[in-house]
Amino acid sequence: RQAAAESFKEANQIGTQLLGEKHLIMSLFSGRHATVLSNLGKTNEAMTMLEAALENVGSIQGENFILVGNLAHTLGGIASSVGDFPTAENSFRRAVQVYTKHLEVNESELYLKQYRQSILRLSVALTMQGKYRKAVTALGPLVDRYGKELENYPEITQRYAFLLLHPEKPELTNNDFAVRNILRDPVSAFHGAIKYAKAVKLMREKNNRPLVTNA
Repeated sequence: RQAAAESFKEANQIGTQLLGEKHLIMSLFSGRHATVLSNLGKTNEAMTMLEAALENVGSIQGENFILVGNLAHTLGGIASSVGDFPTAENSFRRAVQVYTKHLEVNESELYLKQYRQSILRLSVALTMQGKYRKAVTALGPLVDRYGKELENYPEITQRYAFLLLHPEKPELTNNDFAVRNILRDPVSAFHGAIKYAKAVKLMREKNNRPLVTNA
């Protein structure tokens, strides 16, 4: 990692001389360089680098340029790793906005994967701030998009179901809870989570009824 950081530093110096510090390739380098710095524990330097790259790319190409989404997603991940969840929330929202725009014209699997991951990470950032209902709402576009195919995406389904089940009790969604209630019987827990998520969504949307306590 240290060797990688030194190489990126050298690449930055050469690239700046050849292309100028505002060139898009330099901002692309910044995203990768920042990841290495973060892995070395230099998170403040990494986040500052990413913020500068985002400002540069956004000013040149506009907020919906794909590199804005990629850099914002990276910034969100680093911010989450140090517990800066407000920054993570804003960054993942920015990434989701970019990927949503690109999916309107190109539903490639790459964009879909980036879109899913940004929404999931946004939901986590909201949960960690105690914004449980907003965390549920954030997952809504994924539930709507995949519908009957949701069973193929357990990471979405389980988070959605258990946020609905325990929106005010985050301690029930921690690792101990997962070990006791999910890993003990993963198949039953998985399918139960799917049924629960769909049932609650139907109840709220079609019948405008609140969630029954013992549902």
